[in-house]
Amino acid sequence: MERTDSIARRRALALAGSLTTTALVAGCLGDDEAATTTDESSNDGGSDSDGDGSGENDGESEGDDDTERDDTDDEKTGSESTSPDAWADVEEIRLSATTSRFKGVEPALIEGQENPTLVLTEGQEYVITWENEDGQSHNLELWDENERIVDGHSTEVMAEKNETRSLEFEATAAMTEYVCRIHVDWGKRGDIEVVT
Repeated sequence: MERTDSIARRRALALAGSLTTTALVAGCLGDDEAATTTDESSNDGGSDSDGDGSGENDGESEGDDDTERDDTDDEKTGSESTSPDAWADVEEIRLSATTSRFKGVEPALIEGQENPTLVLTEGQEYVITWENEDGQSHNLELWDENERIVDGHSTEVMAEKNETRSLEFEATAAMTEYVCRIHVDWGKRGDIEVVT
């Protein structure tokens, strides 16, 4: 009986060693694969050319391009997109809607952002237009801090893909967020900052 325990223990150790080795190799391959995917996606032409036609890569452009892209993204999602000055001339806001989020379309400072913060001036008139991107049921409501609709500002539920609904309103200090009532629990809500 002792011999069987010894064999079972050896097999268990061998199996554990195999699994550990497999996990390490898979982890290494996963990193290389991710790096390859990143390199391929950042290469517009699919070659190692740096754009001068020589076909050589000087090693500088990849890191520099990523840094520049990150800076551009930060401008859209950072403090500039919530600066009251940047929003001073905005009267119309366009969003697209799916079950998981609203996505900024216009003005340009919210383009591509998920559930972007809207900076509104108290007393100013606005129009928010949203487009149904996925053909599911959605609506848009303006809520106060108690998650109640402010002054009846909401659109009807709509499920037609590529159709739009618009909501005209005057910004008030009571407005704190915009939501889709149907998908609010899925995180489909964005902040509203009202400035004077």
